[in-house]
Order: sequence, then structure tokens, then C-alpha cells
Amino acid sequence: MIEDATNSCLVTHYDPRCVGTTVATRAVIAHALAGTEWDPEELAVAITVADGPEGVAEAVRFSAASDLAGLELESLADRLREAGEA
Repeated sequence: MIEDATNSCLVTHYDPRCVGTTVATRAVIAHALAGTEWDPEELAVAITVADGPEGVAEAVRFSAASDLAGLELESLADRLREAGEA
């Protein structure tokens, strides 16, 4: 799966961050479809082992320690709405 995700991403995106993000996304989707649990630390290690960028592995670790409330999405939506009105 990692090799397939890497190869398909490289067709249009050579940036290693894109490759790492594609691998991470596919792994999460695969687990969701299979109904299995996934461990963010294992995913971060797999990204690193696959020579993915450390920034993507760190983002996976950060997301595991965060919750959606920390993203302040409602605040962002308000700011975007206000910017559109200006």
C-alpha cells in the first residue's frame, strides 16, 4: 500500500510532503474501510521508515494528541466570513 500510494502521488506531486501525506491518508482510509483500529505512532513510524518527510510524521503525532476543538474551526469560519464582507 505504501509503495502504491507513493507511486501514484509521484505522478503529479514530487514534493515529499505530498507523498507522505498521501501515504498517511491512504493508511487511515484503509483502516476505516476495514473497520480496524490504527495507531498514530505506528503510522508515523511507517511514514519515517518509508523515507517520508519527518514533518508529516510529526503532524500525525500531533493530530493524535489533539482534538477537533483545538483547531478552532468555528473561529476560522467567522474570520473568513468577516473577511468576505470587507
